[in-house]
Amino acid sequence: MIKRATWILTCILALSIARAAEPPDNGPAPDAGEKDGEQYADSMIPGYDDVYLVEGRWADGAAYYREELIKALSAEKPDLRTGQQLLYAFDVCRLFPAVKAGVGSPDDTDFAQWLLANPDLVRLLTAAVRPEDDPAGVFRVLYVLKTKAPLRKAAFENLMVALAVVYDKEVTATDLVGDGGKVMELFRYYVKNAGKFRDSPKMIPYFLLKYVVDNRVSAGEREWALERYGGSTPVARLYASVPYDTELYDEGSSRKRERLVEEGYTLKNIKKFGGLCGDQAYFAASVCKSIAIPAVSFAGRQARRGAGHAWAGAARRTGDGWWQWEESGRYGGRGGYLTGKTQDPQTGRRISDRDCWLETQLSRVSTSNRLRARFCLAGALLMDEEGDTKQAAKYLKLAVQLNPYYTDAWMTIATFCSERKLKTDTVWSFYEAMIEHFKDYPQFTRRMFGQLRKLIPEDDIKRHTKLYDMTWKVYQRRHPDIGARILAEKGDYLLSQNKPKAAFTEYYDAVMRYRTNGPIVEMLLKRIEKVYRSRKAVRQYIKLVESVMSKYRDQRAAAMSHVGYRGTTYFKLAKHLRDLHVEVGDAKRARDYEKLMKPIKK
Repeated sequence: MIKRATWILTCILALSIARAAEPPDNGPAPDAGEKDGEQYADSMIPGYDDVYLVEGRWADGAAYYREELIKALSAEKPDLRTGQQLLYAFDVCRLFPAVKAGVGSPDDTDFAQWLLANPDLVRLLTAAVRPEDDPAGVFRVLYVLKTKAPLRKAAFENLMVALAVVYDKEVTATDLVGDGGKVMELFRYYVKNAGKFRDSPKMIPYFLLKYVVDNRVSAGEREWALERYGGSTPVARLYASVPYDTELYDEGSSRKRERLVEEGYTLKNIKKFGGLCGDQAYFAASVCKSIAIPAVSFAGRQARRGAGHAWAGAARRTGDGWWQWEESGRYGGRGGYLTGKTQDPQTGRRISDRDCWLETQLSRVSTSNRLRARFCLAGALLMDEEGDTKQAAKYLKLAVQLNPYYTDAWMTIATFCSERKLKTDTVWSFYEAMIEHFKDYPQFTRRMFGQLRKLIPEDDIKRHTKLYDMTWKVYQRRHPDIGARILAEKGDYLLSQNKPKAAFTEYYDAVMRYRTNGPIVEMLLKRIEKVYRSRKAVRQYIKLVESVMSKYRDQRAAAMSHVGYRGTTYFKLAKHLRDLHVEVGDAKRARDYEKLMKPIKK
């Protein structure tokens, strides 16, 4: 029976992957004229009016609705609308105990009932809250918005949810009795000026609005940005409008920077006195946020020289109602700077530009289908808890069909794999389709890769090698930084299996293949050095590093002529070679590299 269930699950997953690899057919994009709530009409169901919700008996309600959900999910032809209604009530009972912790008694009872009278808001909220969020803090933010606005009915639900999940750890009890602080100031600003923006906050989904409301500039700066740049300005114009301070770049200080510090680091003064790339990116992103355009400032290292750089990215709604990111200041495009990093405003985690790009793909899926997919994933997890693998697989299939960009559903499938709920031999076709479908989002698929590795016995070198090679082929051209890391990890694995010669071959090939890519070379040399030292072959290692260094000699003038020279690959290689020659007692060569480490004055 177990074998039969596993076989059925395998077939179902294979079908779901094949379907997910095709362009999703989710109906037309959301109509720009829809009001909050109307776009959810086919899936949003009014609050569940029964004794558990009315009386706030959350623990009893959670147990009751879970049991009812299991019954509904177990049906041969489950009713999605009924299921979503039950999930709504189940979510409320699990999440609402935090209301009391957030706002205290006796206000929690009335506030909970106000929330239940706004089911659109609650559904968005339950979909948005992540494990990193503080539920009590989330409700505290919503309470501030409800009482300080004041709101008889929730309005701008996406904006409210975005504020709640971004500022959940910042709103305190003081804000409950005061004027609402920063979060209330932001809410009023975006609501008051909604008609002046290209896209009203009502029309921006919460998962993009978090890149708007994490706006840390002052109220005066926001008003200045809105008055000067209106409702829509391309991010490229904003980035380039800040004069570049060449003196500051070359010397580490400048009169313009002193004036900027003296008069205050504001958007207006940055525009007036200029700055470096970080200032340009900060200015562009902050102005965009102030005119309700989701925006971020990215930081990365130049692919060739390894020098640090910052650029800006902004999400814009296309004519078909979808969202996509555009960038400014990423000189050389993705080939010049392979990966940009920023901070997720909600979780605080460091994320990549590719993670941001993947998030915008959710706009290609209608809100109703995103909510249905969430119900299906919840159903899969509950069925799995009940030991019904067949039903769990069915709901996972539906989840990724309804929302092909639903990363939580894909990660659940990966977890099924790592927990050996699927046979190893049946997973390969799934993974091949997976990495092909998400080849532009390697940070996500790399997490899937890690889960899949757990499925393979640690000493099964053949299968591990197959997995590494399959993944490397997908990424080695479009994402060389990811390709290099895969080869490096393959070498690490071989080394852990007492295969130093094979590991050395992987490291060496990777260094030679990517030797003109500074940050990648630095990462690989750290690994390959361990192998050489284990063989007591430091002099051979020096020859390898010198051969790599020869590829960077033409970079000396560019790398060593500004204050940030210590962060360049050229400087790091020269310093590494100096230290190595000191170690082996070659004082003359050490002095030669010491000279190369000195900055060049213009």
